[in-house]
Amino acid sequence: MAESLARLISLSGPDLFKDYIDTQKVPVSILYPPDVDKPLFGRAAARTLADELTPERIQAIRFDLQRAHNFSDTKSHEVLKFSLCTEGIKPLFPHFIRSAFQKALFLYLDQRDAFCLAEKRWAESRYKFDRRYNDSYSAPVNFDPRGIKLTDQFKDRIRKLLQYRFDGNAACGMEVSVFQSLIPYSKELEAQVQIFWGDDRDGIETYERSDGAGVTYLPQLQTISISLNPIHGTQTICGKHLQRDGRQAIANAVNQEIFGLSEEAELLHRDRYDLHTFLTAGFLRLPARGPILRAGITRIMYDRGPDTHDRTRTIRYGDSLQNTLLRDLGTIDPQDAARWTRRELFGARVLSVDFKIECEANRVFPDGRTIVGTINRNGFSVGSKLDVDCYLAKEWFEHLRLRSVHAPLFGAAA
Repeated sequence: MAESLARLISLSGPDLFKDYIDTQKVPVSILYPPDVDKPLFGRAAARTLADELTPERIQAIRFDLQRAHNFSDTKSHEVLKFSLCTEGIKPLFPHFIRSAFQKALFLYLDQRDAFCLAEKRWAESRYKFDRRYNDSYSAPVNFDPRGIKLTDQFKDRIRKLLQYRFDGNAACGMEVSVFQSLIPYSKELEAQVQIFWGDDRDGIETYERSDGAGVTYLPQLQTISISLNPIHGTQTICGKHLQRDGRQAIANAVNQEIFGLSEEAELLHRDRYDLHTFLTAGFLRLPARGPILRAGITRIMYDRGPDTHDRTRTIRYGDSLQNTLLRDLGTIDPQDAARWTRRELFGARVLSVDFKIECEANRVFPDGRTIVGTINRNGFSVGSKLDVDCYLAKEWFEHLRLRSVHAPLFGAAA
């Protein structure tokens, strides 16, 4: 959820916001008494910024605070903590740091590389495995990720694209980083371009009831993630509200303005999944190596064809991951349940499958890990949104040989 600038400053608190002002070298002097009320401090500080800074600098501050605020809920903060753990960072927070937002803002100032890595993983976890929000395009091979520069032509082209598609008030900021992929592990570096965009108007405070009804306008901050892989020669663009033509336009801008190519980027085929393996209620294989202990399906939705009265049906399996024990059949003998399942699913077309994966304990997850999610013919998603969970699920699907570029689209005839 987006917040107004005054609200974000209030949530950061006087001490942490003073650290932000000093660390970012913001040319402004904000004075406040030690016992000031936080909401009053936020309004006063926002008013001081508006008087002493340019709109562009105020927008940059708002984007910085909003980026930290994006890690204030449970799932996103778990991604941030996981990134710190994989980087071997154990932060020591000052005594005035209490909330998840304050911790995220402190890490943005103190551990910028780990924070940017968490942003990359959070964006990929939300969008990379969802066909609605990502596409992969061609890019040059064997380029140096550390040499990626965001040219003024690229910035202007992206800014005009966002303003044309969404709003004339849309402002954007961009940042490029270099990472070594840990999930999946790779020795090679890849470049990551993060584009932050939103409305450059600040939130309008709501008037008190005695002064009449007020209007609150909250500027939305969105993130577009571009992963540039020099080994495979690909660029993966993730983000909401773009649609395919918007992602194509961004890919063309990357190839033409950053790499200096004349031709447009080529859309690459995405993976499809053939779910007929789940039509049998037999044993589902597990990878010989890796942290996965048990895996199975908990629900399957299938289509019996046009000749049946209730065409779309659902079978729910037990939580024990034993694929022959069905909830829908109650206390019926497991062997009879398995025979009934084979007859019921014979010739059916699988629409979607809910799965559950249990992993062993390790250094990152000392209590083990349970992954739940859903897969259909076009892709899959996991409930936690963690990238490690997505890649573990994908590893299991690869072992089951579900991936097929020739699998039909969701809803198409098999």
